[in-house]
Amino acid sequence: MINKRQSDMDQETIVNRIRGGLTSWYPFGKGNSICHVDSSNFEQLADCHEKYDFVVYGAAIEKNTDVKRAIATLKKLLKRDGILLFGMCNRLGISFFCGEKNPYTNRIFDKTYLYTKEMMDHALLELGFKNTKYYSVLSNIDNPSHIFAYGYYPNEDIANRLFPTYNSPETVFLREEELYKDMMDNGIFHQMANAYLVETSLAEDAVLSDVLQVTSTLERNDENAFYTIIHADRTVEKRNAFPKGRERFHYMKEYACDLREHGIDVVDMEVSVDAVRMPFIEAPTGQLKLKQTLRSGDMDQFYYLLDTFKESIMKSSDIIEDDVRLGPIAR
Repeated sequence: MINKRQSDMDQETIVNRIRGGLTSWYPFGKGNSICHVDSSNFEQLADCHEKYDFVVYGAAIEKNTDVKRAIATLKKLLKRDGILLFGMCNRLGISFFCGEKNPYTNRIFDKTYLYTKEMMDHALLELGFKNTKYYSVLSNIDNPSHIFAYGYYPNEDIANRLFPTYNSPETVFLREEELYKDMMDNGIFHQMANAYLVETSLAEDAVLSDVLQVTSTLERNDENAFYTIIHADRTVEKRNAFPKGRERFHYMKEYACDLREHGIDVVDMEVSVDAVRMPFIEAPTGQLKLKQTLRSGDMDQFYYLLDTFKESIMKSSDIIEDDVRLGPIAR
């Protein structure tokens, strides 16, 4: 996942910012108190008497071998309607069936310390949590590049954008990405997600996030690292992960205007200080449509779509030269 363009960042920095993507996209809102907890300060929580609007454990909760005790400790920090966020590996994660080792015992097919969603549901109910939402996380808890609200299915072929990562790649014997579509078609995509982000509250009336999907590109440099977030009201938000990325929004707006001037249909977008917002389009991506048509065997339609795609590309810019060997060259 690391390439030459990232030479300005050391590998540890890249890994840490990718891991942070599990919760750094979350809409905490302004003015709310947030307590970030990790393994380095967990033991100090017993002496903390403050209450927070949000308590965030941005890693797998089973790093603490007594999971229920760990959640109970975090619970003490919450206000009445506060929200707790934590990650967890899924005992039924597809990567384990493909040969990945348990990250805590370094053994294949070892369920030690790992919970399923149902097991976590029971644990949370016993601890008094009454309002819970799960997000399925892929590739895994350390590389949360794709996050989906439990029950929500993307309208794209994620195998083309999601590259699995493993702690023990040498033991993996199946191509996980080739199973995603079958998992969706058979209704087990969320049950077999490699990890979950859990959002839960003791208050039934607590307002949980309306986010349906998050795609992050935190492995890129500061200017090009973004979150693409789909909300329940069918709006899409592209938010910069770091301040340097804000200038990209104006470039996107200018580029969209340029495409419209060339007769290309572009989704309307609204630019703000920290994000670009646009309506969600209920349609498959172009790549997925081409793939579906090719698999259907309708070659006439497939070639028609290819020609249409090529025509759109040629129309999208000014032709500056018509090379005898290469053909039209666009600006």
